[in-house]
Amino acid sequence: MEGGKVNLELKLTDVRSHESGVFMCWRQGQKPDPQVVVTILEHGSQSERQAIVHSESPAVVQLGEAATFSCYIQPAWSVRVTWLKDGKMISWTDRLYTQTKKRLLGNSQGQQQDTQNDQLVASLFVASVKQNATFTCRIETRPPEEHSMQITVRVPHVESLTAEPDKDLVEYGQPLTLTCTTSGSDSEVVWLKDGSELVFGLAFPKRRKQSTKHPPNKLVSTVHFESISFADNGQYVCYIPGASKDILINIEGRPPRLLGVTGNNFYEDEELSLRCTTQYARNAGTQVQCFVLSIFCFTN
Repeated sequence: MEGGKVNLELKLTDVRSHESGVFMCWRQGQKPDPQVVVTILEHGSQSERQAIVHSESPAVVQLGEAATFSCYIQPAWSVRVTWLKDGKMISWTDRLYTQTKKRLLGNSQGQQQDTQNDQLVASLFVASVKQNATFTCRIETRPPEEHSMQITVRVPHVESLTAEPDKDLVEYGQPLTLTCTTSGSDSEVVWLKDGSELVFGLAFPKRRKQSTKHPPNKLVSTVHFESISFADNGQYVCYIPGASKDILINIEGRPPRLLGVTGNNFYEDEELSLRCTTQYARNAGTQVQCFVLSIFCFTN
């Protein structure tokens, strides 16, 4: 005691880095005296405070894809790391997330005595990302330091599925083009007909498939039919993982129509043959009537 004041002294021996923290002393019943922050450095360390030097994360993922977020911390002391999603703490017991920490050696020879370039890597593995979010890595220094990483989720979407000519106007024997426009997916479009995958190639020369990419994130897939027939009737589906659209092509049941009449040259008193061509009259029992309005005979 000197001049009515009591001097207290706290001595620590054989200290370790995990004993860093806030120290204070006070008299019972009195407010605490000013605090002092003590940081215990490992041998060879030149920094007095840990910091997040950089981070790594994907900027864009597909809906449902996995993603890993990493923070690199120097010096590589053991420190408590807290992960947050949109400002809310992620629990260690949440099975959707896996939190890990490992030490990354900063020298090529891996010399134990040279640790100043080592980094502590804290990682968060997310099994399935389903929406846009901000993930934050926080280290419990005094004051705490944190770094945020934003991720955007691309949602697969079939924007349109059209037919040219229109599905209700296309006629037997006409060419037909089905066009499907998708976005938010890197997957190739799969075409289905009545639940089965539509096959292309040399075995099907009258139909072909073509795909064109349009930046930033669109794909246009087309199916061309050289000549539509009754065998092409069916439910067509444009499919990508996570989205699809369908369209019905059906030229059955349309009113029969006469396409034309052809005949051959003939002489007087010879038999005359006429050929009548119809459309949508597939039933052999359909009645077809022919009327001869006039016959012209020419002589030299």
